[in-house]
Amino acid sequence: MFDTLVPYQYNEQDRRGQLHRVPLMTLSIGVVTNQHRRFAHPAQVSELATEMKSYAKTQAGSVFVVDRRHDPEPGETGRGE
Repeated sequence: MFDTLVPYQYNEQDRRGQLHRVPLMTLSIGVVTNQHRRFAHPAQVSELATEMKSYAKTQAGSVFVVDRRHDPEPGETGRGE
């Protein structure tokens, strides 16, 4: 939906009578939840959201990405052991 409305954000004055190649705006969203993770401090959420948004910006067009990683289960080392 966002991408279909983008052209309406530009008017004739934006072009200044000349053609300029500039990328159209896109929307990149990073989603973080506490569904599969525990956070000890709000800064952890902010850091992870920044990471997810940075990843979203590597994708073409307007996208949202959701962090699907899980905290390790008790006794799990995360090293494939």
